Amino acid sequence: MKRRPLCVIALGAATLCATLVLTPLPQPAELPPTGIDILDHHGHLLYQVIDPVRGAARPVPLEAIAPALQQATIAAEDKTFASNIGIDPVATLRAVRDDLTTRQVVSGGSTITQQLARLRYLQSDERSAQSYTRKATEAWLAIRMTAQQSKTQILEEYLNSVPYGNLAVGAEAAAWTYFDKPAADLSLAEAALLAGLPQSPSDYDPFTHWSSARARQIQVLDLMLRRGFIDTAQADSARAEPIQLNDRPFPLSAAHFVDYVRGLAPAGATRIQTTLDRDIQSLAERAAQRQVARLADHDVSDAAVVVLDAHTGGVRAMVGGIDYFDSSQPDAQVNMAVAPRQTGSAFKPITYAAALESGQFSEASMLQDERTVFQTRRGEAYVPEDYDHQFRGDVPLRVALASSLNVPAVELESQLGVPRVIDFASQFELSKALADPDRFDLSLTLGAAEVPLLDLTAAYGAFATGGAYHPPVLFGDSPPSKRVMSKDTAWLIDDMLSDDAARGPGFGRNSVLNLPDQHVAVKTGTTSDFRDNWTVGFTPDVVVGVWVGNADNRPMRDVSGVSGAAPIWREVMDALLENAPAANFDRPTDLVRVALCADTVRLAAPDCPDQRLEWLAPSDMAALVVPSGQEYQPL
Repeated sequence: MKRRPLCVIALGAATLCATLVLTPLPQPAELPPTGIDILDHHGHLLYQVIDPVRGAARPVPLEAIAPALQQATIAAEDKTFASNIGIDPVATLRAVRDDLTTRQVVSGGSTITQQLARLRYLQSDERSAQSYTRKATEAWLAIRMTAQQSKTQILEEYLNSVPYGNLAVGAEAAAWTYFDKPAADLSLAEAALLAGLPQSPSDYDPFTHWSSARARQIQVLDLMLRRGFIDTAQADSARAEPIQLNDRPFPLSAAHFVDYVRGLAPAGATRIQTTLDRDIQSLAERAAQRQVARLADHDVSDAAVVVLDAHTGGVRAMVGGIDYFDSSQPDAQVNMAVAPRQTGSAFKPITYAAALESGQFSEASMLQDERTVFQTRRGEAYVPEDYDHQFRGDVPLRVALASSLNVPAVELESQLGVPRVIDFASQFELSKALADPDRFDLSLTLGAAEVPLLDLTAAYGAFATGGAYHPPVLFGDSPPSKRVMSKDTAWLIDDMLSDDAARGPGFGRNSVLNLPDQHVAVKTGTTSDFRDNWTVGFTPDVVVGVWVGNADNRPMRDVSGVSGAAPIWREVMDALLENAPAANFDRPTDLVRVALCADTVRLAAPDCPDQRLEWLAPSDMAALVVPSGQEYQPL
């Protein structure tokens, strides 16, 4: 008969154990807010989108958190963590005694597991409630958690869930916020400072209450020493270690780019690894800032830069303006890299490519640079002039493009027809800029269409890759490329835009556009009222586009593409190509070099000492004039 109470007790204990182990934990009331991490191509953090109320966490496995922070947390928050059942009975009894003495629920005594239970399973309005019901619920949940999870799991969840202040939730977010480093790299001194924050993040905020934070850090080190986690020498060394707080606790790199990515981010994304290269971004930003400062006397206030990987369309840099945070500029946060602007002569290579694709023109073609009255589609007279208000007579197509002569470009467009140029340009995904084709007439080739720098730079990328257009990519997989022109046409444009001699009549020899040790193609653009400057150039591997102007559309004073945008382009391109071997565009095997009499389409003969060399496809030969008795000999 005496055994029955023991059996009842044993049965009750077994039932309790089964309840603790088998009854599932409730669904979390609220998981740690993760925000959105926006990273560069190499995994460097550009920005973390943070909930302004709940903050944001960066969950990591326990092994990615410095052991010193794990130990400091246990020493500061729960000395019996390794052995307790989820609650500390002694601390709990002490808390009950204190509560009864004061006749109110005021005392702490919560273990790490109880704190985690409160964070995970209680509603936000319940967590701060001072009631016996809340304390009992929290304790019961903690005991069940300990029965069902390992101490390692509980510690990992706690260190990824606890608030450290300044919107940093979890150890990893706190390490980056306060020290600009991952939690794995924390020193003992840094770990002790962080471990002291959860008790009262606002009171111990090292950014605003350094003395209190420092005193709490020393207290945590003393607790670690007392618990046997560190020895006296380690404690003394940590106390003496200078603490270097992060001078940018809320980093935002490539601000215009980040804003643009946030607008495109898929719903529910918590981590976006972009195509941006933080180092390339920084050098582009510096180049833009320096040039705009030099042009201040010319009423220039802004610039934008785009750098693309020619092979993938990946955006390696996007400078949307020189200072995103400039409160004196109302348009400082407008991303000029994606804002539509008139392109000036930077549109001309597209017109010339359309002309070569048509078969009506080749590098042998001669164009007229003289005062010409063209008829628009509306029957109006249109009389374009060159930038320097001079005319050069008959010029080879190569020189007309490289020297950016206006009249020959309009002549090409007039013969092709504006609709044909628009159709060709639309293949480069410029259809949005050309959505209303009836708006445009012969001034289209001189830059009447408003095209974002990002789109125009991507269009030039098709010349760099032999006629394959790659849409610009900011994150995720690169979409398939599409062929928008023949390899012959792409290479001919490359060759003409990299010819310093052909550029001479318009820009002079050895200008800022010429990189003597590299094969680089480049084109500038300037709108007639100096509101926009452009320079876009490329190698077989990289495309760099630059815009200079004012975000509010004010005109600049006497600033051309060469004097405004080109110095930025050159600085960025020089940095990208530094120590790189020269890379040549792959010339199609069907193109042959032909000697022609200068300023004619006639094969060179002894009676024409002035000659020019041009690349032609077999189909172009029929348009040549061959002197009687002379045979064509490829060079």
